[in-house]
Amino acid sequence: MNNTGALQGRTGTFKWDMRWAWIALMAASMIKFSSSWVWSGGLMTSNGLIFRETDVPLYIFQSLLWVSILGALLWETSSHGLQPMGAILQPIAVFATMALACSVQGEDPAMSFRLVMLWAVTVVSGSLVGRHLDLEDAVSTMLWVFFVILLLSILFSASGTQEDAEMQKHSGWRGLFVHKNGYGWVASLMLAVALSFWSRQRWRLATAVCLLAVISLIGAKSGTSMVAGACVLGHVLLHRALAGRLSWGLSVLWQVAYLVFLAFMSQVVMPVALELLGKDPTLTGRTEIWGIYIEHALEHPWFGQGPGTFSGKSVVTEAL
Repeated sequence: MNNTGALQGRTGTFKWDMRWAWIALMAASMIKFSSSWVWSGGLMTSNGLIFRETDVPLYIFQSLLWVSILGALLWETSSHGLQPMGAILQPIAVFATMALACSVQGEDPAMSFRLVMLWAVTVVSGSLVGRHLDLEDAVSTMLWVFFVILLLSILFSASGTQEDAEMQKHSGWRGLFVHKNGYGWVASLMLAVALSFWSRQRWRLATAVCLLAVISLIGAKSGTSMVAGACVLGHVLLHRALAGRLSWGLSVLWQVAYLVFLAFMSQVVMPVALELLGKDPTLTGRTEIWGIYIEHALEHPWFGQGPGTFSGKSVVTEAL
């Protein structure tokens, strides 16, 4: 696909590489949709979220991103019609329909519908970028954005104010995020993606992202994120080890066995080991919350209770 545009003027022809526009859109979308630029809006403390700086730069950034995505979508449809984007989005239509059904019948329809719309914009942005960037450019951009977010998060945590340092000493780093759990969760996802795309051509950058992700997980002190990171690490390593060596059926069987192993470790071995070490076997109540989540997931196996139901106080978790 030709990503070069041209403007005709009196001074001649001015050419630019449209690839950089798609790279910029991808980078800005990753920053927004990973929630890695919300620290300027406030500080999460034991008393809640305290706002201490202006939100104007964040609003400007968000507005420019929405306008860029909308403009790119209009350009795409006007230049190439609806068929290319329709073909890309068609497989996601089933999940989009289920998400809308979840938001309508969930515990908090307004919150759920808002999240579904945000996910829709995320998918559209990713689809636009995927149509116009080749795989190598997309992977390189993704890893570099990961690297910058993690590096700045570590530097920001290490050079914060005295109030930040005092809070982080007890609760953990929060980086460029509102709280440590968001930071740790994103770091675990970045670790998984960097490992998945590790190759001889980009091993330095992928290794650097993995190291920064591990440092972030340790600094954030988020128990859930560390468990998720360890599970994902095992999954990715197992997948890479089995790729091309076993048949499809045996590979699936190994993956299922790994999930059963994780369930056994988390429900049987981990509580006993933590209790022997004098640690809280419930991970400060997290395992109890996980049990409630699983129970409600089994009660509502098809549509759940709506996106965002467990993100705050609801009838599901009010008993806690």
